[in-house]
Amino acid sequence: MILDDVTKADLDALKKRLLAQPFKPYKKLNAIEQILVANGCGGKSSIINPPDFTFGCSCNDHDTGYFYGGDKKRRKYLDKKFHQDMKESIRLSSKSRLRKFGLRVLAWIYYIEVRRHGAKFFNFRTGVRL
Repeated sequence: MILDDVTKADLDALKKRLLAQPFKPYKKLNAIEQILVANGCGGKSSIINPPDFTFGCSCNDHDTGYFYGGDKKRRKYLDKKFHQDMKESIRLSSKSRLRKFGLRVLAWIYYIEVRRHGAKFFNFRTGVRL
């Protein structure tokens, strides 16, 4: 694994350094930074996890926003953007109409669950430089 020789202190220092910088989109982070800020689809205690193959980019972008954090207004914005991104990925997919409908339902459920339970994963800190 890429992090085998890295200590917890190294990771904590990297997280601290990342948070001291202005927001960086997921795609602009290096491989180690991406591992630190995003875990793909699903929270640590998630009951429903949307499929990574359809929503992976949306989930990673959302995780990155949660890592950098902000206030309640920012969290609400990130969650709405997450839902819009999931719907766009469904629209662009080549799946059948029935499968797209099922994915839209799953995206809505996942959005609702993120709104209900996501606060414990959001970095509510002040002074975020976006």
